[in-house]
Amino acid sequence: MGKEYQIDSNIIIDYLDNKIPSKGMEMVSELVDANPNIPVITKIEVLRFNTTENAYSILGSFINICNSLTINDAVVDKKIEIYKQHKIKIARRYYCGYGFDQ
Repeated sequence: MGKEYQIDSNIIIDYLDNKIPSKGMEMVSELVDANPNIPVITKIEVLRFNTTENAYSILGSFINICNSLTINDAVVDKKIEIYKQHKIKIARRYYCGYGFDQ
């Protein structure tokens, strides 16, 4: 079995909105093709906003191809560690209608 990766909500949004540099898009595309893992909290973060039906459909379709991981202390602790290491703010942007209603 190869490496397994978890994809964060910011990566999902930026990937679907084509906001990641080309090398990054290639890498994320490879992860998507391998049916990535997402913690249930990422699913909540991505789908919690009111947006257009088209945007919600795109986001939902993406989430449906991912393996949803139940949340436990290990997942929570790892997510906290990642946020601290990379100084990521949990709600650093507003996603509603984020480029999907074209």
